[in-house]
Amino acid sequence: MGWGTASFRGPDSLSEERTASLYPGQGLPPAAYGEYLLSPFSEAVPRAFRMPSHPLPDTMGSPLPQPVVSVGIPTYNRCESLAKVLTTVLAQEGPFRLEVVVSDNASADGTQAYLRKTMAEDPRLRVIFQEENQGPFENFRVVLREAGGDYFMWLPDDDWLSPGYIAACLSALEADAGLALVGGTAWFHPDPAKGEPWQTPPCHLPQSSPRARLREYFAGVRDNSILFGIMRARDARRLVLPHGVAADWMVVGQLACVGRVTTLHDAQVHRSAAGASSSLEATAEYFGLAGRRARNPWGLVSRRIVSVIGRGVGLYSELPLSTRVVTALSCGWVVFRLHYLTWAYRAVVLRVLGAGPLQWLWRRLRPWVKGKG
Repeated sequence: MGWGTASFRGPDSLSEERTASLYPGQGLPPAAYGEYLLSPFSEAVPRAFRMPSHPLPDTMGSPLPQPVVSVGIPTYNRCESLAKVLTTVLAQEGPFRLEVVVSDNASADGTQAYLRKTMAEDPRLRVIFQEENQGPFENFRVVLREAGGDYFMWLPDDDWLSPGYIAACLSALEADAGLALVGGTAWFHPDPAKGEPWQTPPCHLPQSSPRARLREYFAGVRDNSILFGIMRARDARRLVLPHGVAADWMVVGQLACVGRVTTLHDAQVHRSAAGASSSLEATAEYFGLAGRRARNPWGLVSRRIVSVIGRGVGLYSELPLSTRVVTALSCGWVVFRLHYLTWAYRAVVLRVLGAGPLQWLWRRLRPWVKGKG
């Protein structure tokens, strides 16, 4: 499961001349990225070795061309889980043509050999083999930039889809022009020895006002599985994926600026409960946070929300300046109030009561908290 562990130029991009220059910050660990924001379209494409692309198969007997859905899968050293992901994606069926774009971030295990074998067997799969590790954020940008479909979705290399996921999400998106992002219900799967899978609350943003949608989103976001829904390519072209903690929140917030967001009950995405976002401690370690930021990163997150929305990064530029400023302050405050102050209060209680009573209380409240998202 990923924190980015979350860029598109259109079909012509596949034949454009590529340059070998790297983005600033590439090859650095996530902790070194800091607050650096980078538009996926502002620089040259990173150096990569690309296998020859295959044309998408023609649809015979159809009066109108079927839409192309591109699934972008960034991967690194996860051969076993990637095989499961690709199996479920390539098995998707419906009134669409499928393109699967994988960017391998210079894996050192058997991932590259597996991808070459699978690509030779299925022309719908296209792989970009990076010569050097570009970092997780850039790997997410690459698959979007290389996608050639009318619709797009990201999928991490340790998550997988239930049958009919793409068809259900695509049908809902095509039926309602006001929707910007449609995803399925998320199930998290821990190690079998650690418990049973659990379902997370759906994300529904039905409000007509972008400001109302953004406030509702930032007030309720937790695991953010809606990021792995389907969006229109024309919206994806304008997304900006910033480096750093909560980058995936910033992406979904941009889509909420241009349309409504919904979760379908009859489509399921299955997610690994391991990885950088499995706990606050794992997140802090992944992003190199230390001290107070590691214990309570929500102050940093709230400031980033104010900065990114207020400056009109990506699709946030759709909001008028006055609305953008008010929305930025409102969303930043709701995250600060609901997360930062809650964790600060928890720290005070921990010092006063000690770890024993607090852990006892948490064990009893945890099932209820998980149920509420």
